[in-house]
Amino acid sequence: MPKSGVGAVLGGGRFDNLVKDMGGSDFGCVGMALGLDRLAVAMFDKKMYPSVLVPKVLVATFKENTKEMLNLVAKLRKSGINTDFCADFQESGKLFDYAVSRNFCGIVIDGAYVVIQEYPKLAEQVKECLKK
Repeated sequence: MPKSGVGAVLGGGRFDNLVKDMGGSDFGCVGMALGLDRLAVAMFDKKMYPSVLVPKVLVATFKENTKEMLNLVAKLRKSGINTDFCADFQESGKLFDYAVSRNFCGIVIDGAYVVIQEYPKLAEQVKECLKK
């Protein structure tokens, strides 16, 4: 994608002697590859995804309670909340920068919910999962 910085998203060509060079019959072939991850990154950078924001929560832990936080991730996902998990963040500033850059609505840091974008219903759902 031009001016995206991700490189080629589709490549391929003819491989006339490939099968023969690998010990097989003498016939030509073609091949191609599609870099879906590169395409997704380029689309995200160019804001080509739908403008509807799907509320999502980032669960992060600085301490040794990874298992507890992973259980929370499972509860949130079971409740229908789009949730990502980051373990062992060293700096809260980088964590918030990451969350804002990826349009997260809130962060759960070691059991405390922090609102980034106001979604009252989402906040209620998250807090309910934190109680369980």
